[in-house]
Amino acid sequence: MVSLGNYKIILFFLVFCLISIFINFVLDNGLAKTNIYEYKKFNDIRNGNIDCDLLIIGSSRARNHYNTEIIDSILKVKTHNIGILASFLDYNLMTLKIFLQFNKKPKTVILDMSIYSMQDIDEIRNINQYVGLFDNENVYSTLRKKSISIWFYRYIPLLKYIVNREALQTSLNSFLNKEKNQIGIDKGYSNIDKRLEVYEIERLADLFSNGKETINQDAERINDLKEFINICNKEGINLVLVFSPSYELLLNNVLNKEEVIKKYEEIAVENNIIFMDYSKDDICKNADFFFDCDHLNNKGANVFTEKLIRRLLKEGFCK
Repeated sequence: MVSLGNYKIILFFLVFCLISIFINFVLDNGLAKTNIYEYKKFNDIRNGNIDCDLLIIGSSRARNHYNTEIIDSILKVKTHNIGILASFLDYNLMTLKIFLQFNKKPKTVILDMSIYSMQDIDEIRNINQYVGLFDNENVYSTLRKKSISIWFYRYIPLLKYIVNREALQTSLNSFLNKEKNQIGIDKGYSNIDKRLEVYEIERLADLFSNGKETINQDAERINDLKEFINICNKEGINLVLVFSPSYELLLNNVLNKEEVIKKYEEIAVENNIIFMDYSKDDICKNADFFFDCDHLNNKGANVFTEKLIRRLLKEGFCK
């Protein structure tokens, strides 16, 4: 027989579970209404709020390198930028899939590439931005390959907020109407005016002086790129691969940079798509155009965006 004490334990456990599920539901709703861009971006995608002709996908480099206002003014189109912090080709593929799941397909996609895009990183960087997405199969399957913790975050109420405190704070601020609207972001483009200072350049030079790095070209990431291309072909989406500028100090520290960039070019040629390489552009030599060694500031983004779009127009791609 089950004793009265055991009944109380079972009842307490059931009540605790129900309360946890309810609080988790409330926090999910708070996160779904936040104005903080890294979360709002995914909310807009899942709610089908993005209607664009040209979609830009990539890492934070995409977010900082492509000024949507300039693109729209020159091409007379609707552009949206969904660059994701600390993302690689598997995340880029995931982003394309969830975008097409909920939104009207764009006519053109620009996929921003970096020297690091084909690396396989076990850890999930900036995991807080994905906390509201663990119920989405594309997101879950991508992140679950990185860490078993994603299973626990998905199926144990509140655990994702207990572990990821930034997401918890963002949700509470949103729910209590205590957050401010972010400024300097226009349709996904992040406007940063900071300049790469002399002391930062000297610090980077000292850091890189300890030795050069070799970038691993992971086979799975190469397959992710090929799948990305296949999806665009299947959906009738024009795709452009762009290696946007990095400060030359960073690129010169990579022993196999030519090999990495050549791999992008080979894949583009094999699939008859445009690949634009700006790794040797004059922009890469000018510290005034960067706020760190791998990200353009607003001044650099304006110069690069106009240069890119003029080139696309010259080649007749965007007509």
